[in-house]
Amino acid sequence: MVTRQITNAYVGGGAFNSYTSSLPVSPQGVFTVSIAGRWYGIDTNYEAYRHDAFKHTSYPAQRQSVNLTNVAGEGTVNTDGLWRREQNDWSMGSGQLFMDRQGSLANRFYRSKGMDVWTRWQLSVLPATKVRTGYSGNIVKSIRANGYVYVLTTTGVWFTSDYSTWTEVKTGGASIGSASDIAANGTYLWISKTTNLYQCVLGASTTSNIWHTAPTDNITAISWQLDTLFVACGSKLGYAKSTTSGIDWSLIWANPDTNFMWTSFATAQGAAYVAGYSRTNSKNYQGAVYYTTYDAATSAFSVPVVALPMTNGEYVTALYGYLNFVFVGSNLGLRMAQISSGNYLTSGPAIPSIQEPVKYPVTGITANGRFVYFSWNDYDDDSTGIGRADISNFTDTLTPAYASDLMVDWNGGNSNMVS
Repeated sequence: MVTRQITNAYVGGGAFNSYTSSLPVSPQGVFTVSIAGRWYGIDTNYEAYRHDAFKHTSYPAQRQSVNLTNVAGEGTVNTDGLWRREQNDWSMGSGQLFMDRQGSLANRFYRSKGMDVWTRWQLSVLPATKVRTGYSGNIVKSIRANGYVYVLTTTGVWFTSDYSTWTEVKTGGASIGSASDIAANGTYLWISKTTNLYQCVLGASTTSNIWHTAPTDNITAISWQLDTLFVACGSKLGYAKSTTSGIDWSLIWANPDTNFMWTSFATAQGAAYVAGYSRTNSKNYQGAVYYTTYDAATSAFSVPVVALPMTNGEYVTALYGYLNFVFVGSNLGLRMAQISSGNYLTSGPAIPSIQEPVKYPVTGITANGRFVYFSWNDYDDDSTGIGRADISNFTDTLTPAYASDLMVDWNGGNSNMVS
């Protein structure tokens, strides 16, 4: 901008551009502004009815209305401004994508991580997790029994009572090695490997094979239910029966599908629930939950009956009996099933919901008080952990409120848990 200093106001009579110079000079005298080579003065005198033209204001967020709640509604919102929303309770858990749609719950949300949402009107951070090691190999399964925690790893079986000192369970002074399963009651631990069944007192480090008559097929799963040690060998369901000669494997029922595998066990209301699926070409199909009961008159278990057929493509990987319910873990998530007449099961939808589907099957379930905990493998790209379901609050029939719970910085496979 090229200007020239003048002492009097320009009042016309010629081109304004005649006041030019090779040297720029700031506006002086009565002029206070220079714009594009022209000088201007600013009149700051007040004139009635014209001062609002220079006033800067913002649109109010709400228009004048009467609202009986603390949540803004369509009748409250100023269409020229923003729609303000609030949320101060999250106790109905995650899995809800929108909060302001018809039928949405005001105390539910989309997803969370590392947050305790289960106290009304409160949000807090969950405690950090700790790594406890001292055993060898990778954990395949873990159980708690009478103050001890036992872990089945890829190299053997180990136990601890304080998470600091770990002791390996051996047979004949040698490591058991890679076993198929472990189970326990309040007195004994059992370990299955090939056709052998090892037993030891809880807290002991030495075990031995207890079979008098062993099964002819390799043992694939064992579990203590109805005061009985169930022993599954692929499609054949049996149990360890005490006789005058010793412990014999006794067949309950062989599934006609020879590709079927019994995988999970639970007890509820006097019945034993057993589940499995058919495995063909490294893929799992036709999952179902069965029930069987013990007949004292005949000293035998009844032939298993289907209590809950799973949906197409769904297979069971965990069972847990709690109160009057059976919780079913599968490749689709966790289902809460109610026991009806005749020991049949009525199931709710799988959780987590379709808004945050599981990447891996639920492989572990436990409970404490009003909460049921389930494994949530590979929750995201950084973490694996557990989910928590609140069986005192429901978002639908047999659909407890849920959210993610404790997590560890690890992913890439299945996890198990003990309570």
